[in-house]
Amino acid sequence: MLVASGVGVRVSEELCFDAAALEELRGRLVTYLKDQKEITTQGFKELVGQSRKFTIPLSEYFDREKVTLRVGDKRVLRRG
Repeated sequence: MLVASGVGVRVSEELCFDAAALEELRGRLVTYLKDQKEITTQGFKELVGQSRKFTIPLSEYFDREKVTLRVGDKRVLRRG
């Protein structure tokens, strides 16, 4: 119901996040990548402040949303 109303966003089969919080995280991630050029899983974990249980699905979500691109063990800001 939250996803249908736009309040929540399904990140994976098991995880939904508040849409506003996810948008705020997107902004922080883009800012970080514009400055640092790349982020590791550990760096993203520190940026998010959560465990790998949440950061891996979030990383994959931002890849699917074409915000980031996975290059080896790191992610970079997708052009365009």
